[in-house]
Amino acid sequence: MGDQDYILREITVEPGGSTGRHYHTGTLYGVIRKGTLSHFDSTCGSDGVYKAGQTIVEPSGSDHVHIGQNRGDKPWTWPRRRSGN
Repeated sequence: MGDQDYILREITVEPGGSTGRHYHTGTLYGVIRKGTLSHFDSTCGSDGVYKAGQTIVEPSGSDHVHIGQNRGDKPWTWPRRRSGN
């Protein structure tokens, strides 16, 4: 869109699974399609619990390390769009 590139991707995380600790090189935008995402910052502090239909924005940069976990009993699915350079 405009002069910005976007990467579209959908991930599914099974119960008990996680995204692993990571950060993004571009801002990430998403909507939880099903299930519940528990989100934690670099200090392991909870910075949000997102249920189906809720939106999430993850800022870019190594100063925004985080992890997403599935602490529920069913998979969560997250179609997402990440801005690129």
